[in-house]
Amino acid sequence: MKSMHFSLRTLLPSDAGSIAFHANNYQVTRNLTSRFPYPYTEDHAMQFLQQLDPGDMVQGIEVLGEVVGVVGLHLQKAEYCKNAELGYWLGEAYWGKGMASRAARMMVVRGFQEMDIARIYARIYASNLASQKVAERAGLALEARFEGILFREDAFEDELIFGIRRGNG
Repeated sequence: MKSMHFSLRTLLPSDAGSIAFHANNYQVTRNLTSRFPYPYTEDHAMQFLQQLDPGDMVQGIEVLGEVVGVVGLHLQKAEYCKNAELGYWLGEAYWGKGMASRAARMMVVRGFQEMDIARIYARIYASNLASQKVAERAGLALEARFEGILFREDAFEDELIFGIRRGNG
């Protein structure tokens, strides 16, 4: 695995084209929630950028001035207010370079430093082995497996919950 330099930065409306370019790939979207559409257009990207919650910490993964993926912590509400959900995706051309794992780890560290949370978790399809590795490399550990609760592409699938608690990372 060859490491590649990247940075995390605030997303801007001018990133919509780059986000759409890298997200409009079935290999990327098939492992994301169905709320992340395929095909993914620049209009979808603009809508995403306009609806970012100021309580969340969402950053673009930038390579050579171009956003090639997104990583974020989404603060939960009500009884779950001390939890943040970690989400991430990366354009296929950048897979296998350690970027998603390093970006996720950076967000975990920043999340515990800058957000009033006790736990960060990720919900992952059991079939998505690469995402499981990203979560583990970011310091998260398997907390739970829910068998056959997800229904996508005409089949049931297990959901895995990975998590890390403040002080364990």
